[in-house]
Amino acid sequence: MSPKQQRLHPKANPYEVVDIDDFLKDIQRSPPGFKSIYTATSSPPTGDFFVRLPFEIYNEIASYLPTADVLGLRLVSRAFVPIYWSQAFWRTRFWPNSDRGFLFEIWHQHDMEDWRALYRRTSNSRLPPGLQNRQRVWKLGLALRNILDAKWMNTSSVSCLEGLTQADFNWKRVSGKFPEKPRPTSLNKYPMFHYGCQEFKKGHVLIPHDLAQIVVYLVRDGDAPYISGLKFISAGEQKICLGYCTDELVVVDTPALKGFTVAVGLKGIRGLQIMAIPESLKKWIGSHDRCPQTKRLITDGPLIALEAGFDGFKLVSLAAGEERAFHNSSIDCNKSLHNHALWYPKIPSRDFCLSDMCLTGQSVALDEYRPLCWVRFGGLRGDRLRSLREITIPSCGLPWIRFHYAQGSSPVTLGRGRPEPKQVSRFSINGPSGEIIENIEIQVTEKQTLKSFKASVLMCPYK
Repeated sequence: MSPKQQRLHPKANPYEVVDIDDFLKDIQRSPPGFKSIYTATSSPPTGDFFVRLPFEIYNEIASYLPTADVLGLRLVSRAFVPIYWSQAFWRTRFWPNSDRGFLFEIWHQHDMEDWRALYRRTSNSRLPPGLQNRQRVWKLGLALRNILDAKWMNTSSVSCLEGLTQADFNWKRVSGKFPEKPRPTSLNKYPMFHYGCQEFKKGHVLIPHDLAQIVVYLVRDGDAPYISGLKFISAGEQKICLGYCTDELVVVDTPALKGFTVAVGLKGIRGLQIMAIPESLKKWIGSHDRCPQTKRLITDGPLIALEAGFDGFKLVSLAAGEERAFHNSSIDCNKSLHNHALWYPKIPSRDFCLSDMCLTGQSVALDEYRPLCWVRFGGLRGDRLRSLREITIPSCGLPWIRFHYAQGSSPVTLGRGRPEPKQVSRFSINGPSGEIIENIEIQVTEKQTLKSFKASVLMCPYK
């Protein structure tokens, strides 16, 4: 392998790129003249307030936006049309936080005449392999930097549980997957951590009685957003903090707090939906798509205390506390399976008939990561039963059950479905002729995990 080929390996040093100087010299340096699309007599569209601003102002606005958003703004406001020919704007595309930031050799160059031509010349399809590798590493570094920039917020001294102890509260907890800690051996004193999450810090706070705002901080681990911290602001501007603060945040106005609907993944808390008093749900903050969800942290009365656990940059566990005296005097409707369980792919609606007594297999623990998966394979009121044609399961294990329908309908999956394995077991069912599933028998292992199931069908011709 030649030295040049070695430099293009993914493990090659991204700082050193072969022929980078020659590549930059090939850029054409003849800037196009400024072009005006509109004549001086053209009138601005009604409601286009940007045209009233000086060019320098909306050029500054554009410098902080992604390139695709700026180009799209040209269709909304004529004020942004000249941005396309602005050399000052295209130079901002090479700032460290922008999409060409990886080309750091030109950060301090002042003799570059055509930044737009340079931007075109450095599109991914035109980059030499060495710069493609650097761009890849640069994006990974930016994601890591956002995590490293998260700052721990000191909990306010007045927010601790003054005069109260943990025993004074009834706690309901949600967390990611905490794997069993392997025992150190003589060969491995520090066992590897493979999946799930770990808890390094924990905090307890009281929610102010005159709550006015909640600030939710977000951080990204790869493409997945997570909750990194919370801040509660009272009407008197007292600030009570939990966790890490980041540059990405959402501020919610709420006079009183009843709890949270929580979306939680293996690695921690992915999203929150605030429940205010009187009962009203706010919009989701973070992510909840394809993520187990629960209403467990919605309390019977006002939420007055929170316990939160964190790893090095995000929230991995959250517990809601209400006074035990209030809890004991009220009817705890949250013990129902609907409100208590961790559901996937989402929390079923109230009209979904659930029996707490017929749940077979592992018990639903209060604080363990055990999502209950459900699927309405027959559709609303059984309208999809007529098109059900086949049921498939993996030939090894039972991580999911998939229901297939007549052509034109997408299959649905019971379980956290993975890509179709090479070997599956198939069971045909003649839904169009009225064949329906009458009952299910299951077998479980000694550890109460699903081992096998038997489906009995019944012919019930449609009228």
